[in-house]
Amino acid sequence: MQAESWLSSPRRGLRGRSQAREALPAKGGIRSTMRRVWRPNNSLQLTRLACGKLDGPLPARLRENEWGVARAAGQLSSRPLGGQSHCGLDTSGGRVLIRYIKDTSLLVLVLPVIAGCARATSPLAASPPAALPASTPQLRTAYLGQEPPGMIPEVFAPGIVSLPDFNEYSGAFSPDGSEYYFYRFSDNTQAQLLFSETIDGGWSTPEALPFTDGYGAFEPHLTLDNERLYFMWLHPLPPGEPDLPGYFFVERTQDGWSEPEYAGQGMFLSSSRDGQLYTTDMSSRNADGRTYLVRLGTVDGRFTEYERLPIEPPRGNPAHPCIAPDGSYLLFDVESGNYLYVSFRNEDGDWGEPIDLTEHGLDPRAGGAYVSPDGRYLFFSLDQDIWWVDIAFIELLHPSAQGE
Repeated sequence: MQAESWLSSPRRGLRGRSQAREALPAKGGIRSTMRRVWRPNNSLQLTRLACGKLDGPLPARLRENEWGVARAAGQLSSRPLGGQSHCGLDTSGGRVLIRYIKDTSLLVLVLPVIAGCARATSPLAASPPAALPASTPQLRTAYLGQEPPGMIPEVFAPGIVSLPDFNEYSGAFSPDGSEYYFYRFSDNTQAQLLFSETIDGGWSTPEALPFTDGYGAFEPHLTLDNERLYFMWLHPLPPGEPDLPGYFFVERTQDGWSEPEYAGQGMFLSSSRDGQLYTTDMSSRNADGRTYLVRLGTVDGRFTEYERLPIEPPRGNPAHPCIAPDGSYLLFDVESGNYLYVSFRNEDGDWGEPIDLTEHGLDPRAGGAYVSPDGRYLFFSLDQDIWWVDIAFIELLHPSAQGE
């Protein structure tokens, strides 16, 4: 079975993804001829916090993520915007407009937060790709030794995970942060599962997982009990199984990972700390082109029940669900992996109206969201790379943070 026969689009396929991208300069290092600055149109509370003008306590939702909010507020208060600090701006009704400017050194953001348009130029903090030995001293802290991002997304681990001339997508950390899994492919190579782990205080160079040899493998997900690694695999399906995209899994043993077993049909897997799994139901794809967000029932790792979620975006078919580690919100995308949305779980357990993240500054082409096990960072795929940003961007969109 060829990957292109069922993946969402050429952009998500194992070949030809670049043809579906908008006309952009070729990626050289960290986009040598075209770069971006991004800022979210987050709530008035954040700017007031940055300026020391917040009346009363933070909303409960923000108190749960005080460290992220504090750092985000520090970013806003210290970074000049068009010659002024954020503390002098009226943020009411602000909306982000991202512009791409062909330039070798400037990053331009247009942010209409006052009567006119304030402009900011700031380089995107990223290191050029470099060859790495098997274990390197600079990779001695969490998240492959990368400096955590703030409220401006950055390419994750350039030169280590995100490489020029390759597509990287869909990563997963172990709960203790000591292992990282992702997949990489190019126009000339099949998809391959890679992993890096901490060894003697450093991180190993990403290498292929041997149990997937011979067949393309992609979209890894490690459950938050650290016991099962799920992944999509182009290995022949067991007899009697529907010819649909499906997941396999391996389990940890004293001797390493077990032999792969088939789990069931689905696309893009996510799970919360309570063990609940979510995926994209592909059973109707061939009949009517529809996909659905579902909560899975499992027995011994196999998918046994598909409960469709009552979440309906205003456009496209929902896919690629990402549940928060605490189960409090669900991220997903539409239209073949574009236009990320978030739906917050209400106090009664129902899902709230989806919020379009492109209306809050996120590039429309971003998709394939993943939240780190500690709940601190949002990862997503864009321009053939994996990006990350402070989760405060999501938390600040919760209705309680908006004063609702």
